[in-house]
Amino acid sequence: MTNCFPRAGFIVLIEKEWMGYGHKFGDRGGWGDPEEKSPIFLQFLDCVAQLVKQFPNEFEFNLHLPGFLAHHISTALFNNFLYNNDKERNEYKYDTMGFSVFLPVYANKRVFTNPMYAGL
Repeated sequence: MTNCFPRAGFIVLIEKEWMGYGHKFGDRGGWGDPEEKSPIFLQFLDCVAQLVKQFPNEFEFNLHLPGFLAHHISTALFNNFLYNNDKERNEYKYDTMGFSVFLPVYANKRVFTNPMYAGL
């Protein structure tokens, strides 16, 4: 297991490319405008899970990570998927009010680590 798991890879991709560039998690998840609800991020996670199944030695994480994220898109237990952009996250004090969905991932690395990963 590497010290940077999973921060240096898949989670950074989600934080930067999805959250940072303004995927409308709030609306797409049904927390805002119901007309905007759409499973785009769920489809992305499904594609990732299919790739993990097809190439099990190529991913540092296992199928638990995309499954865990997919489950928590609609729970509102964590605040990552409640807002549409960084402006809303800052306005609603995203960093100080609530918890990140990635905290349990960091705390339970073994659950999400792929033991067949070729880089280990």
